Amino acid sequence: MAEAVLPEGWANEGGEVFHDDRGRVAATYHDIPLSDSMLEQLTAAGFDGKKFRVKRVRRVQSMRQVGYVRQTLHDDGDAKMTTLYHGTTARDASLAKGLDDRLSPGGCFGPGLYFTPRLGKADRYAGRGRERRILVCGVALGRIYLVAKDHTLHTLRREPHGYDSVQGEIRGVVEHVVYERRRAQINYIIDYERIEDDDEEKGPTTPGVAKPAHGAGHAGKSVH
Repeated sequence: MAEAVLPEGWANEGGEVFHDDRGRVAATYHDIPLSDSMLEQLTAAGFDGKKFRVKRVRRVQSMRQVGYVRQTLHDDGDAKMTTLYHGTTARDASLAKGLDDRLSPGGCFGPGLYFTPRLGKADRYAGRGRERRILVCGVALGRIYLVAKDHTLHTLRREPHGYDSVQGEIRGVVEHVVYERRRAQINYIIDYERIEDDDEEKGPTTPGVAKPAHGAGHAGKSVH
């Protein structure tokens, strides 16, 4: 693996430090203001100031996560990384170690790490109360296997042969799934308050698991 280079914008010191089980630094969290550029990005993803109030934004600095994804991109021969969102109830210390595909019990496309470009979708998995959490992640999707609209593949245990990730569209919302933790890095943790009541929301609280949809069968094709 190439020598690690500190990503642009990262702080050289400070922050809240989290260690792995062996006592090594897994990540540091740095509080940052909600910048105009990030607010613009969130708004484009469906952020609604009438529904959500951002309380805290932290940049996650983990050379381990970045190193895994950099190597994955190198192996793919593809320098592209996609910004996607992931709703979660996971605690700070757990997230410092990165997202773990082994903890996902299943979903519309089998057990994996689920991401979406829409905040409203991620919000369904960010908890059941007003206090919620969404992760802004960089995901190496690689060669994408497309599933037909509103169809599911519950029996998948990893991406189909020759592909790196799966993309589906359930009830009009796109979701991406990767089956290896080395394909995703957490860039930011956003803690927020859901201002409106959400009694109609029925999403499970398991991190990263998509709510199953009705339907069977599929038709797949690739996207680069």
